[in-house]
Amino acid sequence: MSSENLAVATAATAVQRSLREGTPVRLMTFLHDAHLRGLLRATGPAYEFRHARLQEWLARRPE
Repeated sequence: MSSENLAVATAATAVQRSLREGTPVRLMTFLHDAHLRGLLRATGPAYEFRHARLQEWLARRPE
């Protein structure tokens, strides 16, 4: 797959996830910002919430 096709596929996937799941379109930028603000910690290639109560609150589905 060419780099142009890969870029289009990545952008389309980001938009699809945003529409379907409410994920920010620029997810990596969002996660990096949350890390800089101290909400997430980076452990290897993954992010973890620093505060369990915040994670629980965000995981709740709106009624």
